[in-house]
Amino acid sequence: MNLMLPEDVLVGEGYLTATTASSKNNYEVNFYVTNVPIPVNDSTLHDAHPYMIVNGTRYDSATSAKAKINYQPINEGAKKVDLGNDITGYQDAGAGSIFLTWHEGRWSFSMRNLNSEAGSAKMIDLAKEIVAKLENQLLPAPQKFGAGMFDMNSEGAAANSFIWQEEEVVYEVYTVDPLLLVDTVTDQMK
Repeated sequence: MNLMLPEDVLVGEGYLTATTASSKNNYEVNFYVTNVPIPVNDSTLHDAHPYMIVNGTRYDSATSAKAKINYQPINEGAKKVDLGNDITGYQDAGAGSIFLTWHEGRWSFSMRNLNSEAGSAKMIDLAKEIVAKLENQLLPAPQKFGAGMFDMNSEGAAANSFIWQEEEVVYEVYTVDPLLLVDTVTDQMK
């Protein structure tokens, strides 16, 4: 499998380090930002919270890999939202949350926030920023489908993710900052 990693991980202030693990059919790199330099795979990182997680997994078949992609269909009965650049989002609510879904090419994008007017407005603003970025930045072309998921109520690296398939391999990138995630996957993944 091809090893896909960001060329640069933007950290602002601090030092970048990582833990790595790999096997014949899987690799995972957890990136951390620290106040002092720490070697890669240092044992002190095992209890730390990663800044970004990147992994790839080879499955038995392309069909098995496709089943791991959380591609979200459009709910045609949902409220339409103009996200700019001729992209329409579809907003729906349930169980105390509000959801926004849209498609661009073979990618689905889904967002979740608390069901409130303020939560809806923040979610739509973020979706518009992502749509605007994707006008000039290209996501990897998935074999069949890819999925971008943004949870505005979660904390930690797993709050936002891009997952896509290439043949029998699924690549995943997770990070806290949704706009950093877009920049990393569109410009940096090689």
